[in-house]
Amino acid sequence: LKNRLRIAMGRLHQSLLRSSPADKCLELAIALEALLVNDRGEHTFKVALRAALMTADSLGNFIAKVVKPNYSVA
Repeated sequence: LKNRLRIAMGRLHQSLLRSSPADKCLELAIALEALLVNDRGEHTFKVALRAALMTADSLGNFIAKVVKPNYSVA
């Protein structure tokens, strides 16, 4: 957990230093992934699911409106 937190904080710091919005977004996505995913595989689904569970909004609504459109690569 300490290592994942250290990675996330480092990426958050890097996002503040980036000038390009795309680079900022990438750094923040990596920070989110470091916090919410313990193991390899199916990162997008795991991040979306865990982020939705951490909110008061409904799972399906949160994934559909926030996480999926902003986290998918394609």
